[in-house]
Amino acid sequence: MKEKLTQEGFLAKIRAAHMAKQQYEILIPETELEEVKEVLHDILHSSL
Repeated sequence: MKEKLTQEGFLAKIRAAHMAKQQYEILIPETELEEVKEVLHDILHSSL
């Protein structure tokens, strides 16, 4: 996901979630939130 968001021009970082070892959080600037939501929606639905 991070690579795809970065390719789209977003500033994305990854960090491990505190509660689980195999889960991660994708961090993006709040100012890019709405655009990232749209891109993630497209990415997730194109892979189905």
